Amino acid sequence: GSSPEVLAPARRWFGAPPGTSFATEAPHMSDGDGDPQHRSRVGPRPDRGQLAWSVFLGVSFCSGLRGEQAAGSRLQVIVIGVGGTLLLNLLRVAAVAALEATWGHLPALIFHDYGGTILVIVWLFAFWFAVQRWILAPAASDDLETMTS
Repeated sequence: GSSPEVLAPARRWFGAPPGTSFATEAPHMSDGDGDPQHRSRVGPRPDRGQLAWSVFLGVSFCSGLRGEQAAGSRLQVIVIGVGGTLLLNLLRVAAVAALEATWGHLPALIFHDYGGTILVIVWLFAFWFAVQRWILAPAASDDLETMTS
């Protein structure tokens, strides 16, 4: 069979087969906390960066969707925001994998830690700029009423 080193990434991603754990399948592996004896979890852990950016997107929804917008406009903003963030994260993961495969671990790690953060921040600024300009923009009649008052 295959050695634990070869199967380790797949086991981390998809989880260990039922009835087994990382401790029995790859005893030399740690949970990432530096202690190889600490192997209490079974299955993959969620990407903390993905969770953090999802929370950040949710907080930006709370801030950006304040006010009187139509329900349809709010729904469009949420669908575009969630879809765009998920697509950006898929592209980020693919870019990290491509960097790892071509240039090695350090460039991939640097891009994951810094480039991915910059991409998400740029995405959120561009997203809210576009949304405020084209989806949540006040109707032309509202602008005329404001100017004549």
